[in-house]
Amino acid sequence: MSYMILDPRADGKIFENAEKLGFTVIPADYIKGIDETVAGHPDMQLVKIGQALVVNPVSLEYYRKAMKGVNFISGKRAVQGKYPEYVAYNIALAGKTAIHNFKYTDETVKKLLKGFNLINVKQGYTKCSVCTLPGGIITSDRGVAESCEGKIDVLKIRQGGITLYGKDYGFIGGTSGYADGKLYFTGNVKLHSDYEKIKKFCEKKCIEIVCLSNDKLADIGSIIII
Repeated sequence: MSYMILDPRADGKIFENAEKLGFTVIPADYIKGIDETVAGHPDMQLVKIGQALVVNPVSLEYYRKAMKGVNFISGKRAVQGKYPEYVAYNIALAGKTAIHNFKYTDETVKKLLKGFNLINVKQGYTKCSVCTLPGGIITSDRGVAESCEGKIDVLKIRQGGITLYGKDYGFIGGTSGYADGKLYFTGNVKLHSDYEKIKKFCEKKCIEIVCLSNDKLADIGSIIII
């Protein structure tokens, strides 16, 4: 069984189309007390490392009840407070490369990243900003792109063309999720101004693009598949 974790506020069409593809869709926990924009974003609460899911300790029981047969590991840092206090699990993992502002990374996650190529960046919202693929990333964040150049394959795209609840625009990482040779998007990536670049980048890596709706891309805190 494959689970897909999505922000509970995501458009119903995204849920429906994910289920048609055979996923069991799990609405992410809603974390009260942090920025409302990201309170339901799964990439703020958990990170998949290998086949393990490291989870914000406050949300651990919620996910244990919702998903069976998953290797859960409790993180140490609770998701709370103000930015950047709550970004402990917002790490971008592309194969064996981990990208984050490691000043704020959860201690349990750090231990599990031994053996990974670590790229430290200033951006705390790292996974939000980065679409991750095996051996490559797509981002509009100039600082992240510059830090990763020469260390991993980077596609730099233009900012904009993505909606985000409560904000003027969102980011490509929050619209996407990779699993088993397919890159899933919350909306129709063909509507993005840099679609042709994204398409060629994926084709180079033999990755199929799957759109979960025909609407504009929406940043919902990533699509996490396990």
